Amino acid sequence: MRILVVSPFPPFPPADGGKVRVFNLIRELSQRNEVTLLCFYGGDGELSALKELERYCRVEGVERRDLTGLPSLFFNMRHILSPYPIISLAYRSTRMAERLNALIASGPFDVVQIELTEMAPYLPESFSGVSALTEQDLSFVTQYRRARNASGMVWKAFFYIQWLKSRWLERHVSGRFDLRITMSESDAGTLRKLCPKDRFLVTPNGANPLSPEEALAPFEPGKRLLYIGSTGHWPNRDGLLYFHEAIFPILKEICPGVKLDVAGSDPVGALKPLESDPDIRLHGFVKETGPMLKNAISIVPLRVGSGTRLKILEAMAAGSPVVSTSIGCEGIEARNNENILIADTPREFAEACKRLMEDRSLFDRIRRGGHALVTEKYSWEKIAAGLEGKYKELLQEKAGKAPGNRKALD
Repeated sequence: MRILVVSPFPPFPPADGGKVRVFNLIRELSQRNEVTLLCFYGGDGELSALKELERYCRVEGVERRDLTGLPSLFFNMRHILSPYPIISLAYRSTRMAERLNALIASGPFDVVQIELTEMAPYLPESFSGVSALTEQDLSFVTQYRRARNASGMVWKAFFYIQWLKSRWLERHVSGRFDLRITMSESDAGTLRKLCPKDRFLVTPNGANPLSPEEALAPFEPGKRLLYIGSTGHWPNRDGLLYFHEAIFPILKEICPGVKLDVAGSDPVGALKPLESDPDIRLHGFVKETGPMLKNAISIVPLRVGSGTRLKILEAMAAGSPVVSTSIGCEGIEARNNENILIADTPREFAEACKRLMEDRSLFDRIRRGGHALVTEKYSWEKIAAGLEGKYKELLQEKAGKAPGNRKALD
């Protein structure tokens, strides 16, 4: 098959959830299909990163427009009057639309796969192949949760408006795609209520599990916790600040000497409250987190967001036991006390971390259960194969509806 992936970001380096997902699916799909990537990029750094992807696919880039200074003022004024959510307007680009149309016109693609609802308006109405929209998370769910947690009426009002606009966009693109891809059954069920006539496929996030011998090799985590995630993504930043403000003080009290490592790119000043804490080490972007995962307990104290958390799957794949909130592990078929510990209040979360540090049998059970879960259900190889099979099924369905035409599949 010839597959065109349209992304709002270059998926390399695979440094955060969305990039990890797109990169791994392209890598797997390119083994049996001809894949082209069309994406935005910003600056020379992201442009050079695109070249790294050429070993897997053909790459086409469109430079992201500058929204600082005067363009930012015009952009904000336009947003007030538009029914589109602010992030969707940020992705608006005539050059992107022209490049996508030119690519489709230059040769027949069997599949166009667009990442994120905010990019959905780019799909040309004339495209006759299989069209798929990937809902990496449900923005309207995130905006609603942000509104509930926001402090101050101005921010509450802003996020409620974004919630309404995001819901409108989901309905607006309903019926335009042959397939809408969600990360979990929960997300699919939520979207079905808004868009009951659309067809959905659950294609979860995944990981590349280590062998049991490597992932489950004995180690002593001591009193070390690990948080992985780009804090440029608001749910990650909110979760980490929440942990520091509400959970960490309790944990320090009941488990003296506990330490926290934080790995992930972050905007300047985003984690300022953590910088002065001697028990926290901020590593910034870490290219290879495997060694860190093998020597710590992973925490996912998220309060907002949707989709499925790659950080949990990657921790399980590497043999690191996980403590998460219910929201943090949404969409993952994990079971409390079997392959994960789930805690939703600050006291419960702190005590769950303490239990893993002190109870070796619990520690080993959660590690084994998590690794087995990822190996059985969440390997990228299996996830990509399922998606590829669905695309072929839809192509055959379309070919069957065309009189006298059966489309050959590579």
